[in-house]
Amino acid sequence: MKKKVFQEAKPSLRVASRKEEQTSIDSRLVEYNLVLPLSLQLVCKLVRISPEQILKDFMEVLAHQSISSRKAEKPQMLLVDYFIAMTHRQSNFTEDDMRQMFREAQAICDLWPSGAEKKFIDMHRKWQDEYVKYWMEKWQKKAF
Repeated sequence: MKKKVFQEAKPSLRVASRKEEQTSIDSRLVEYNLVLPLSLQLVCKLVRISPEQILKDFMEVLAHQSISSRKAEKPQMLLVDYFIAMTHRQSNFTEDDMRQMFREAQAICDLWPSGAEKKFIDMHRKWQDEYVKYWMEKWQKKAF
């Protein structure tokens, strides 16, 4: 699987630390090349939904980013269970830790000042960026 990270051009070049990469907004823009299993491709064609949409929905629901969050509540719980089942043994975190991470990450995202003026949104974005750094450091310390 190839991974390409798209980054904005910056005036000076420097290598970001691993911690910066994990909390950077730029690191969210990732492109993957995947081999699509034939069975998934066939089912997607039959139900007329693209594999890209399936993956996008999977990620949005898992991350509580679904627009219709009430409809996505049960699938979200199932996807968190799936995520934990698939990663738990490879992780330095307990199952309870991982569930807490999802709850905390969602709480960070839920605190969005919809309808606020641009100045306040800019202030909120700066706070959110700092809080995400704190949150990542907190969990990284616990892991290692």
